[in-house]
Amino acid sequence: MCKYYAHAFLCKHTSFSFARFCRDASLIQTPCTERDVWQTIRMDEACDDCK
Repeated sequence: MCKYYAHAFLCKHTSFSFARFCRDASLIQTPCTERDVWQTIRMDEACDDCK
């Protein structure tokens, strides 16, 4: 599973940002379909869709 950062907004929406390839995906430099949240970052505002 590739590593992602999760951004948790006040409006309860969540977005993901790519962080690092897993071992299998690093050979082809394409993220795999499974996400593993490396760290969740709490945001102090609503997401762009809810503003």
